[in-house]
Amino acid sequence: MAHGQFAKLFDDNKLKGPNYADWYRNLNLVLTSEKLDKVAKNLALEHLGDRASEARRREYLELEEKNSLARCYVVASLDNSVQRQFDKIKIYKDILDSLMMMYKEENCSTKQKRVEELIKKDKLVAMLVESGKSDKRKRKRKRKGKKKPQQKAGNLKK
Repeated sequence: MAHGQFAKLFDDNKLKGPNYADWYRNLNLVLTSEKLDKVAKNLALEHLGDRASEARRREYLELEEKNSLARCYVVASLDNSVQRQFDKIKIYKDILDSLMMMYKEENCSTKQKRVEELIKKDKLVAMLVESGKSDKRKRKRKRKGKKKPQQKAGNLKK
């Protein structure tokens, strides 16, 4: 994919909250195609000491560059109001973890509320159905000319 296609993908699918799962899937596609998907698995950029080997320094610089690029992709794919919250965070994985906490919990909460609404609605439907059955029995008795069955005087408990 060309960078222009990524920009269009992110413009069309900015993270706004309820679309977290779709946004995350798109982000992973982009990062994988750019060979940046492994950056999140690196826990953090560890600062090098004075005695680090040249190979370790190159590895560190490469990781730092990939982290920076992945961070740019993530921040670019966020809604403007959300972007501002992550201006100071430099580690890609920290941003991703924060977003996951923010939106996965929010989505779970939304789903839970929806399930509760459906349960309440289901109970209401059950009550209406039961009420309808009761009304139907009353109409049926009325058509037959019978009154509501009453207890006989001898059956009453004292």
